[in-house]
Amino acid sequence: MSARIGRGIDLFLQPRWTDIQQLPYKTSFKFNSVVVIQSLTSSAMPTGQRLYAEVLQPVGAREGIESRLFLVRSRTEFRAAIAETTSLARTGGGPIVHLEMHGDTDGLQLASGEIMAWPELIAPLQELNVLMRMNLLVVAAACRGWHMSDILRPTARSPAWAIIGPPENVRAGNVLEASSTFYSSLFSGQDFDSCVRAMNASDDIANWTYRFQVADLLFCMIFKEYVKLFETEESRDERIARLVVEFARSRTMDVIETAKFRLAALETLNDDRFWYDRYKESFLLLDLFPENRSRFRLDFADCNGSDKPIS
Repeated sequence: MSARIGRGIDLFLQPRWTDIQQLPYKTSFKFNSVVVIQSLTSSAMPTGQRLYAEVLQPVGAREGIESRLFLVRSRTEFRAAIAETTSLARTGGGPIVHLEMHGDTDGLQLASGEIMAWPELIAPLQELNVLMRMNLLVVAAACRGWHMSDILRPTARSPAWAIIGPPENVRAGNVLEASSTFYSSLFSGQDFDSCVRAMNASDDIANWTYRFQVADLLFCMIFKEYVKLFETEESRDERIARLVVEFARSRTMDVIETAKFRLAALETLNDDRFWYDRYKESFLLLDLFPENRSRFRLDFADCNGSDKPIS
C-alpha cells in the first residue's frame, strides 16, 4: 500500500467524564491516517479486516484519509507493525492506532497465544506520541482495552493524547459496529464528543461501553492516586530517593542536575501543586512542545477541586 498520507484534520472536543470533572476548556488533536493492527485466530470474526474494508478504505478514500492494515500473529510481528507505524510518523504521517485483538487486565492476547503485556506497549507508543507531537489517539478495541490506562505513571511520558477502549468484555459484532460508527462520524468532520457518543449509541456517559479519556484528565487521575499511595507506604527518605531516581531517569539528568533536583525535592516534598506542575510538564510533553500548552490547561485546582493538598 502506498505510504502517501492524506489531509490532516484538526478536531475540537468538549470531553466529559464522571470520574473526575468536566474538562473546563476545548482541546484538539490532529491526524491524517489510521493504522489497524489485527491479531485474531482464524475462528474469530475478522473485525479489523472488515473495519478496514467496509469503512476505512471507502470512507477514507472519499475524505482523503489514508488507512493501513497489519495482520499479525506473534509478538515479533506485532512489534514490527508498531515499528512500521513509527516509521510512517517519522515521514510526516499522523496515524490513529487501532488495535483489534483479544485482551484482558494483563494485556493483549495475540493469535499465536502469546501475551503482549500492557507495560510492553508503553515505550513504543511513547516514541510514536513524541514523533506526533502529542497527537496520538489509541483505540484499544480489544476486550478490556481500557486497562492500558491502569499502568500509566505521572513520572513517565504519556503514550497517547487520548485512549478509547472498553473496561469489560464486548462481543465482536459490537466492536465492529461501534468502531464503524466512530470512524464514519470522525471522517465526516463531526466533533469528537459526538463521535464517541455515537460509538456508544448513548448520551448517558455512565452507560458507555467504550470509555474515552484525554491525557490531562488521565494525568489528574493517576497523579492523585500516586500521591495517596506513596504518602501511606513510604518514609520521607524513601520518597525523596524514589522521586530523584524517577525524575533523573525520565530526563536523563547528569550528576549535577540530579543533585540540584534532590535539593528541590527536599524543599518541596509535601507541595502537591509543585509536583503536579513538574510532572505535568513531562507527562504531557510540554517540555518538548511548549506550543501545546493551550491544549492542556487543566491545572492543580481543576484536578483537585481546590488549591489544598490532596487528601
